[in-house]
Amino acid sequence: MIVPDTIILAGIGMGMAAWSIWKREDKLSSLTKLPPGVQPASMADEFAECEEAVKRSPEFLAALKKRGLDDATLMMVDPWSAGIYATEVPGDKSKRLWRLLCWVCTSPNDNGYARPLDGVIAVVDLTTMEVLRVEDYGVVPLPPESGNWGRAYLPGVQQDLKPLEILQPEGPSFFVDGYAVAWQKWEFRIGFPPREGLVLHEISYLDGDSLRSILARASVCEMVVPYGDPAERHFHKNAFDISEYGVGTMANSLQLGCNCPGTMRYCDAHLMSSRGEPTAITNAICLHEEDAGLLWKHTD
Repeated sequence: MIVPDTIILAGIGMGMAAWSIWKREDKLSSLTKLPPGVQPASMADEFAECEEAVKRSPEFLAALKKRGLDDATLMMVDPWSAGIYATEVPGDKSKRLWRLLCWVCTSPNDNGYARPLDGVIAVVDLTTMEVLRVEDYGVVPLPPESGNWGRAYLPGVQQDLKPLEILQPEGPSFFVDGYAVAWQKWEFRIGFPPREGLVLHEISYLDGDSLRSILARASVCEMVVPYGDPAERHFHKNAFDISEYGVGTMANSLQLGCNCPGTMRYCDAHLMSSRGEPTAITNAICLHEEDAGLLWKHTD
């Protein structure tokens, strides 16, 4: 299990963001108020709360009815960090906001992204979980096709592939001791903070009789994808995936025999919700070996 030595929890208190630093002694060691204009990242439990808020909003339900839709239960909702733009409504800069984009599903397992509810954006205040407004830019016809490419929806899927088995009868060549991992001449430690997800610490290489330090800490520090679409529905979609959402918080549980081949070793991640409640992501990390051949070769 991955349990960090220090957990930094962001929350909202007295109208101002605050950081609480918890140590393993299970007590609050310090509380520092941050200056105005600084906001904590999104929290995983807020996604479900935002979806519930927009689905019960009379203004949103009216926008659905305007488009001939009367069932909000099958709507797929994606909350996006609102950002701060010159075109925003006065007062938005002082609030912690999400802009919610929606898609229309025909069944619980449908591919919602095939049918966007274009032209409708719900703006939610995360502090109060209130739908502040629903921006309606006009009715856009829904795509007629479902676009569902799941195996259960496709007739005649090929079944002629023979079984592929990756066997390691003597077990893997790596060794795990707590958070420490050793493989061949490499050694490192693993961590899983909510912001960055998987982090490698103290990466070292055994050079003869000397253990050489290669990296003190290795992680993905940020990832942003500017969509570059000037339309009202898309212009704000320039989210910083790590600092605004948390790659660790958004991690999926890996599945046996699906995500990793060979002999696997799974590790859970333990994080906190926006209310300071402990949450766990089962099988957040998968450790396995994979022989991909030479990385590069040439022929004379």
